[in-house]
Amino acid sequence: MTILLLIPTQDLPTDRFKNTDKVFHVAFTMLLSIVWLLSAFSYFKTKFSSKTVLIIGILIFLYGIIIEVLQSELTNTRSADVLDVFANTVGLFIGIIVFYKLLKSYLKT
Repeated sequence: MTILLLIPTQDLPTDRFKNTDKVFHVAFTMLLSIVWLLSAFSYFKTKFSSKTVLIIGILIFLYGIIIEVLQSELTNTRSADVLDVFANTVGLFIGIIVFYKLLKSYLKT
C-alpha cells in the first residue's frame, strides 16, 4: 500500500479523475483498518479491548499523515493534501464500524 501511495502519477489522467483519489484513500484506509483490527483480535483474543482499537486507530491515522508528508517530500508528481488526510480518517472510522459489525456477528455464533 505504501508503494502504491508513493509511486509517481504522471501517467494518470488528472482532469478526468480529479477527486476519485479520495475514494481510493477511503477504501485503502478502511481495508487497512479492518485487516489490522482483525489481526489484533485474532492475536490478542481475550485481551483485545477498546484500548487496542484506539491504539490501532491512532497508528493508522499517523500513517496517513506520514504518507502525505512523504508524497510531498519524496515525489515530484504528488503533493500533500489535507483532504486526503480527511478521506483517510473517514476510511478509518468506516473500517472500525465494519470491524465491530463483523465482531458482533462472529461473537453471536
